[in-house]
Amino acid sequence: MSKKWEQFLGGLGAQNVRSLLLMSTTPMQVVLTFESENNATFGALADKMMADPAFVPLMHDVNSEDSPVASSVTASWVEV
Repeated sequence: MSKKWEQFLGGLGAQNVRSLLLMSTTPMQVVLTFESENNATFGALADKMMADPAFVPLMHDVNSEDSPVASSVTASWVEV
């Protein structure tokens, strides 16, 4: 599933799209990260993502009962 998201985000112009596997005392986690040049390019990417008809099926895959994903969280980190 993470490869689908990597291709989707990369196709919309996201930079440095990558999946990270985190293993600790909690269940295994996969984190999908990407970068954008600034807030304006991030906003443009978000607009393209919401307008793309492939977005809804991808989100459904993440949140469906058959999904291997237990939960999903979206967060934005800003370098200062």
